[in-house]
Amino acid sequence: MKTFAQRLLRGIFLITLSATSSWSVAAEPVAVAKDEKDRCIALLRGGLASEEFWPAMHAAEALTLAEEGESVVKGLRPRLPLETNDQRRCGLARELVRA
Repeated sequence: MKTFAQRLLRGIFLITLSATSSWSVAAEPVAVAKDEKDRCIALLRGGLASEEFWPAMHAAEALTLAEEGESVVKGLRPRLPLETNDQRRCGLARELVRA
């Protein structure tokens, strides 16, 4: 049975988590110069091409948000049939659908 302190800490954690979950989304898009955005997109495409799974997935998520879905599909589609880890396969499929 959980102690009162454990339940209290869990409740505080959940309240904090729900209160901060909206912080990651800007109310209004931040203006970024075209050349800066182009550099960022190029950097993310390089990350998408990485052999390392998680950096590639984070890059894919950012590219999807930047409406660069075509790049994401091109980068992730070949990985799906080769991936044997179920968690990673799910991540690949999820991002392919979102893109």
